[in-house]
Amino acid sequence: YRSKELAYRTQYAELKERADSAGTLLPGTPGTLVQRSGTGRAYWYRVFYPVPGKKSEQFVCKDGDIEPLGDARRHVEFAQWASTQVKTLRKLEFQVADKGVASVMVELHNKHILDAGLTLVGTLAYMCWLNELGVTAVSARTQDIDLAARQHVKLVHPNPSSRSCKPPNSASFRCPACRAASHPPRSNSRAPPGCGSTC
Repeated sequence: YRSKELAYRTQYAELKERADSAGTLLPGTPGTLVQRSGTGRAYWYRVFYPVPGKKSEQFVCKDGDIEPLGDARRHVEFAQWASTQVKTLRKLEFQVADKGVASVMVELHNKHILDAGLTLVGTLAYMCWLNELGVTAVSARTQDIDLAARQHVKLVHPNPSSRSCKPPNSASFRCPACRAASHPPRSNSRAPPGCGSTC
């Protein structure tokens, strides 16, 4: 193991803190906001690549809807900043997941699956701990995501049209069995709390 400089560890901590407080993360590349007006009305879309080589568009709002457009701009700006930080941290020998793995981790975060009692384990958890401890070491690259839970986790959708395991107006969702568990699962390769933005 080799310790990283304090400035580099601080840079990682800032990225982690801002990602934890950002709420929903944008999938794919940050993208750009584009206005389209071919139908006589103007609309805003986010144009991005969900996976390399595949372009996609996501409806944002009608032209003139100031609040959703402002929110979309802030999300894109944060995603651009975070993407730049991740590239820099990779050059500084921090552990960074491949794009495919990272996209799955973003979905797990956005759907609040990890809040439901699952824990990241295995190689990705080891990579997270290296970043948390601010040390450099050789880490194997795998394309799998290992998850564990102390007890069986039941994900419930109170509303069939809901896209999240997190009920409205709730800080987090845990099934009754997970709420009853007073300790997280035991593992030597458990991810640190809040980890997921760069690992």
